[in-house]
Amino acid sequence: MPGMEDSTLTIVVGVVMVISFFCFTIWASTRYKRVGPDQALIVYGQRGTKVVTGGGTFVWPYVMEAKSLDLRPHLIEVTATESPDGEDVSATITGQVRIPSEEAWVTRAATSLIDKTPEEIQALAGEMVEGKLRTTLRATGKDAAVQNPDQVAASVQQTVEDELAQLGLQLLSCNAREVAAR
Repeated sequence: MPGMEDSTLTIVVGVVMVISFFCFTIWASTRYKRVGPDQALIVYGQRGTKVVTGGGTFVWPYVMEAKSLDLRPHLIEVTATESPDGEDVSATITGQVRIPSEEAWVTRAATSLIDKTPEEIQALAGEMVEGKLRTTLRATGKDAAVQNPDQVAASVQQTVEDELAQLGLQLLSCNAREVAAR
C-alpha cells in the first residue's frame, strides 16, 4: 500500500518537527536573560558591551556572556575617631550609595564592580567614606566638628562624590548621626 507509507512518513516528519520546535523553544528560553527594574544586565562578548536595565535580551552561547549588577541603594554606616587638636573626636556617618541606572554609570560600575557582591560594594564605599570622614575631622577641628555636624557630613559628601563616581557609585545621602568629643 503506497498511501500508507506516505502517511507514516508525514506523521514521522510532523512529530520530528514538533519535537524540534519544542527543543528550540526550550533552548532559546534558557538563553534569554531578564533583569528587574532594580538591576542592570551587562552583556559582553564579540559584539562589544550592551547594558540592559529593567528588561531582557538574547545572549548567544559561546559568543556572549551576561552578568547582572544590583542597582538598589545600599546603606553604609561608618565611624571614625581622629585627634585634630590633641583631643579625640568621634563621628558616625550614615548614608546610601547606589549605581545609577543611566548607561554611562552602569558601564563605569561594570568595569570595577561586576564581580563584587552587594556586601563587598557596600564595604568598599564605606571605606572610602571613612577615609574622607577622617580627613574632614582633621581639617575641621574638634570644636567646629562638634558644633556643626551637618557641615561635617556635607564636607564628606562633597569630597567623596568624585571618587565614588569613578567606580560608578553615587552617594544619595550623607548624614552625621553623631559627632562628639571624647
